[in-house]
Amino acid sequence: MAPASNLLPEMFKADVLDDLELKTGSRLDASLGFFIGIGGTISGALANIAVPYILYGDGSIIHYQQGLGDGTAQTLDTKIMLLLFYTVFHGLMMLLAGLPFLFYKLSGAERERVHTEVLKMREELAQSEGVEAAE
Repeated sequence: MAPASNLLPEMFKADVLDDLELKTGSRLDASLGFFIGIGGTISGALANIAVPYILYGDGSIIHYQQGLGDGTAQTLDTKIMLLLFYTVFHGLMMLLAGLPFLFYKLSGAERERVHTEVLKMREELAQSEGVEAAE
């Protein structure tokens, strides 16, 4: 099951695909999945590169000491920085990820207009190709 933070982007994808289909005349389902996958891969690679500089090591920001199982030997500063990076920083990144929802207006009447026009365009294409429209 996907986390709740992934629910809206999945719901948003269908509307974005309809809008792109209306603008380009082509359905780009595979392309969108490809770019989302590549974005996730690049993001994961960058995160793996950044972790040692943020989490542990001599010049790290948090100064986490590996191998301390119960966490009691971590300093108070380290614990505060862990809290900051895993809650506050993560929350800010989630808010930034939500910015497209504010600027990409595909809700209510606009979403219905796009959906109706896409269905009309598909029906016209099917008629021009001599294919019966699916009910």
